Parts: sequence; structure tokens; C-alpha cells
Amino acid sequence: MQFSARMMTRIALVALLATALTMPATAGAQGLLAGGATAASVPSDDDISGAVPLPSSPVAGSLDYAPNDGVNYNDGDVFSVYLEKGQTLTARLMGPAAAQFVLALYSPDATTVNDPDAPVVAETVDMFYPSFLSASDTGDFGFVAPDDGTYFLEVYTYYGTGAYTLDWAVGAKPSVSISPSHYIRYGQSTKFTGSVLSTDGAGLAGQPVELYAWSYLTDDYKKVASTETTTGGAYSFTIKPTGWTFYKTIALVNQPGLSFVQSVEKQIKVRIVLTRPAAPKSVYLNRKFKISGYMNPRHLAGNHTVYVYAYRRLSNGSYKYVKKFRTTNGDSLAHPTYSRYSTSAATLPYRGTWKLIAKALDDGKHAYSYSTTTYLKVR
Repeated sequence: MQFSARMMTRIALVALLATALTMPATAGAQGLLAGGATAASVPSDDDISGAVPLPSSPVAGSLDYAPNDGVNYNDGDVFSVYLEKGQTLTARLMGPAAAQFVLALYSPDATTVNDPDAPVVAETVDMFYPSFLSASDTGDFGFVAPDDGTYFLEVYTYYGTGAYTLDWAVGAKPSVSISPSHYIRYGQSTKFTGSVLSTDGAGLAGQPVELYAWSYLTDDYKKVASTETTTGGAYSFTIKPTGWTFYKTIALVNQPGLSFVQSVEKQIKVRIVLTRPAAPKSVYLNRKFKISGYMNPRHLAGNHTVYVYAYRRLSNGSYKYVKKFRTTNGDSLAHPTYSRYSTSAATLPYRGTWKLIAKALDDGKHAYSYSTTTYLKVR
């Protein structure tokens, strides 16, 4: 059984603040049943002994991090939910930007959420919103019940105070597809398409679908777009990444007997755009000549992102690789959004016809890419 690292942190924070803070007592936090501005209050408790049945989704509530007596905190709402063996529980949590609210799901044999050894079977792993419930042992999206029983879902705060919204669903897991990983050129747009299908293969129209992205610019997945499925359960997103980016979609299926579902992740790799290397049409044997071109996006001046590969034409008409030239990045006044690559020290050791092809190396943000071909003669 895996135990929640968040729970260990929570206990440590409570102990630390208990010795550092002295504040007057405050009333306990209440969960609120969603359904409009006049939502009814939910008499949820801060522990399993007072847990109430999980209200209809979405659930609205609030958490208060302020201490009562210097030891106890009204920092959690605990709900009970009955799951049959094989059913999937999925949950999505939204909280205040200035606070960190998280979810923890306890097994039927748990007796308290205040025990660091309490059996946590699922929890949120995302330190941003929306955050989703994941199985503690596998990290899979949602939790599949291994046995019938009453489980306990806690919404609690690491830090901060405010309102939260909890969307949840229990049932069989539908399916969601997403288009394959692929390459695009820098500056291009592309589409991610897919569909959401019920367990019998029927398309589910009108279902909310969210797109999440993780790139070299972010620490983890962040929500970047949302849409709804159309006829046949189809959906699509138009994206324009500036560097390598992983994507996944989450369908917040709102059909009875079905859970939310997450797609597999796919990657878009962005290639640097290279112009064809410019060089004289004719050069002298073993004499230096200049090769230059442009690349997009801009790269740091003085670095060596691009190499130019030289191929000699053989008597049978084929080309054989002979050598490569390292170029140096430079700023471009003519094209301020581009960088210039160049070398003035290129030489070729044989007479005849040659071809030059520029290659941009993988720079950690962009995939390698090739230019089109330049031909020249050596006299």
C-alpha cells in the first residue's frame, strides 16, 4: 500500500504552525452543494467519522487554513462514496490561485485522515489547477475500485483559504482518442483531433474536452484550451507550439454511468526553419569560400547551431558525403526575427560537382532539421 507524501507534509506543517502561530478560534469550514447562488450547505466534517455522502457533481465548498486553538485546523472536507468493484472514480478540483488545495482518497478500512499511515489509494499529483485524482500505486488517471466498499474522499489545503469546486464522476470508463505525434516547422499551426466514445463505441456529443500541454516553457501539464464534442463524439484543437510540447486531452463526460477519461499523451516536435545555404556557384580547389543562410527562430549569437554537409558527385551520378563545416550564429539586421548562420572557412578538396545541405542540431527546444540543397562546382 502506498501512503500519501502530501499527508506527511500536512502533518509536518500543522506541527510547525502550531508552535509558531497563536490565533483566535474560528468556525469550521463547510462544503457547499452546487446548484446556483443559493447552494445548500453540506454538513461535512474534517474527518472520516463525520463524512457525509458525496453530493451531486459539481460540489462547491470552502476551506479555512486559520487555526482554532493553535493545534487543530479546519482545513478539510471529507466525503464518503460507495464504489463497486471495477468502477472508476474520477475527480477534478479547482481552487484559489493563491492557495494549494488537494484531494486524497482513502480505502474503506481507513479510520482517520490525521494518521500519516492512513491508507491513501488515490490523490492529486498536480500542483496547479485544475488538478485530477490519480491512483497512488500506478499514477493512472482516476481510481478503479479493487473491491466493493465505501471510500472516503478528502478535499484539504496545503496552504491558503478560499472556495473550491469539485467535479466528479463514477462509472465505466469511456474511450478518448487523439491524433498521433508528429513534426511541424517553426511558425506553423497544426491540429489535434480525436473522439470520445461510450463503452459500446457510440460517439458522445456535447461532452466537455480540455487540452493540456507541457513544454520546455512549463514545469508540468497546464490547461491551454477547451471545447465540446460534436456529432460522433469528435473534437479538435488548433495549436501553434514554439518548441517541443506534449499534449493530452481530458473528457469531462457528463453521462450517467460513465467516468471522466484521459487520452494518452502525444508530442509535437517543432523543427527549426532553415534557408538553403548560399554559396558561390563556382569555387577553387582547396581555397576558402563563404557559406551562409538564415534560421528561424532566432538563436544566441556566437553559438554553433547549424552545420553544412558537403557531398561530392561520383561518376555514377550518386553523391558521397565528404566533410562538414561548422557555422556560427549571428544576428540579422535584414530579418530581425531570424538568425544568420555562416562560415568563411569552407574548402573543398576535389574538383567536380558538389552539393551542400545545412542541418540544424537539436537544441533542446527544437528538433533537428535540414535545408534544401545548394549545388556548386569546384575548379
